[in-house]
Amino acid sequence: MERRREELAAIEAENSRWTLKKLWDAYQEVHPEHKGNRPTDISNFKNHLSRTFGNRTVDEVTTMDIDRLRNRLLKQKAPATVRAVIELMRRLFNFGEKQGWYVIPKTLRFNMPKVDNQKTEVLTDEELSRLLTVLDGYEKPDIASYIKFVMHTG
Repeated sequence: MERRREELAAIEAENSRWTLKKLWDAYQEVHPEHKGNRPTDISNFKNHLSRTFGNRTVDEVTTMDIDRLRNRLLKQKAPATVRAVIELMRRLFNFGEKQGWYVIPKTLRFNMPKVDNQKTEVLTDEELSRLLTVLDGYEKPDIASYIKFVMHTG
């Protein structure tokens, strides 16, 4: 009888253990079509979070663990992708806390990488030549001159 109680207590303890994988499953049930990011979230969880953090609870994850994940991913992925992965983890932990399943430790930090979405594109010599040819024949010479001026001065 005592052994059965211990087994039931162990099962109950395991069921109340909110791992990141269990949070992910519960989150998907509550947010089946979350803001159009679902394919990205699924990919990010499967490829970047489940193996390392899937069986860990919020109490078993430290800021250093998250920083290590960020640094490892920054060697392979764009900062925006890394930010999305860490943001997904934060969203899952916040979801569980809002459900009342646990309290996130006050010391846990999600340090996001800086994302610079600015892109600089440079025309090839061929593209520049075609653009200048089009501008030379453009019906509004004042606009064509302005565009040429901007091209030469940056």
